[in-house]
Amino acid sequence: MKNLIRLISITIIINLLTVFFVQADIIKEIKITGKTKTHKSAILRKLRMSEGQDLDPHDLPLVREKMLKISQVILKSISFNDGILTIEIEDKWSIFPIPMITQSGDYYTRGALIYENNFLGTLGTFAPAVGQTNSGFNGILYYQDEELFNDHIGTKILFMKRADLTKFKRREITRSIFETRYTTFTITPNYLWEKHVFKAGPIFVDKEVLSTNKQELAHKKFTALLFRHHLNDYHVYDFYQLGIITTYNLIAGMDGGKLITVHEGDVRWHKAIGDDFFDFMVYGYYVNDNSHLYPKLIGGQDGCRGYDRASTPVSQNLSLMFQYQKQLLNRTYLAPFYEWNTLRLIDPIAQIEDRKKLTENTLGLSFRYYFEKISIPALMLEYGRNIEDKSNHFNLNIGLSI
Repeated sequence: MKNLIRLISITIIINLLTVFFVQADIIKEIKITGKTKTHKSAILRKLRMSEGQDLDPHDLPLVREKMLKISQVILKSISFNDGILTIEIEDKWSIFPIPMITQSGDYYTRGALIYENNFLGTLGTFAPAVGQTNSGFNGILYYQDEELFNDHIGTKILFMKRADLTKFKRREITRSIFETRYTTFTITPNYLWEKHVFKAGPIFVDKEVLSTNKQELAHKKFTALLFRHHLNDYHVYDFYQLGIITTYNLIAGMDGGKLITVHEGDVRWHKAIGDDFFDFMVYGYYVNDNSHLYPKLIGGQDGCRGYDRASTPVSQNLSLMFQYQKQLLNRTYLAPFYEWNTLRLIDPIAQIEDRKKLTENTLGLSFRYYFEKISIPALMLEYGRNIEDKSNHFNLNIGLSI
């Protein structure tokens, strides 16, 4: 018994000595090998590593974990010998054609997007898209790499040309119709800090609002400042993002001597319950102007499924959503939901409706099939019943929507 105790004690001492006296080695060279177009500099930015740093052999599992989180590549092997860190990878297929098909009431979109999430080997995202709505041509050119310049600084560039035809209805009766056409360009450099992303930059908008007989209701070209904050406190479970994700946008600019401010934000919380998911969302929008120029066209999206898509122009909106996604098979889910909305209609619509504010409840059911490895529904078919308006709303979406 004494010999056994002595042996255990010696083993513990040896392990402790190993932990305390193993010294970190300097990384003399980092080799990225394998079938890859991905630039070495892009990998190192994701790892927060560079040659000349110290690397403790006990930290190698952490490096492996960071590599596994890079969704654009497959990690084949990793080793650290004689000061040389060798990482063997293989690129995943990074270019995906994604349909953009939406039908919600009288609103529709038909188009496609090419999604490239390893643009020129930089691990950045490049996404051109074209489509046609019930109002006209839509086009998008999008690029984002939040670690383009170093491991904290990147940028986002967005060019969008869009046309929407809004049919505002109450009790299934059309009360107002107008068409919105706008072109927007924005560039927002960003700064990463832990789980936070801060973005700020200029936004240019050329917006025109027309009546059904093409009479101009409003037209404005303006430049403003856009500030955006994201909190990404989540982890990826298969294809779904679990945890808390928040977004806040502030747009501020001058219009004829008046400071226009637009506030928009949401908080989303996703929790796994076995193979099922519970979703909670709070969404808010506020602009200090009630004209045709700055409304949010709500409807057809999470939190506002008691309205047809882009059918309800508001200057203020607060939405709550509770949703439970029940797994049917693999990535197929059936999701009952409840939504609460309070909103303020823009003045031209409020004068027709004779009500500026609405507070309404919606009950509904959503059928969803998800892309593999991507938390975007490949197919979504939804039904929502607006209790107060006594109206039914159906929404079909295949792929992405804009």
